[in-house]
Amino acid sequence: TMPAKAVATQQCLVCHGSYDKVAARTDKNDINPHDSHIENPDCTSCHRGHKKPVLLCDECHEFRELKVP
Repeated sequence: TMPAKAVATQQCLVCHGSYDKVAARTDKNDINPHDSHIENPDCTSCHRGHKKPVLLCDECHEFRELKVP
């Protein structure tokens, strides 16, 4: 179930594995948001639970083809 409030990245990784494992799972596109020059940002930088997600990368870039769950 979704937590009631934002959680720390370490809590996300309890279920999703290491940041490297998350990056490997999203290595399907030319651009992998989990393998970037932004070294291991907090998960809540993009994923926002019940709120609309955002793509942290879009603060400087414009990746229209990337969808954040």
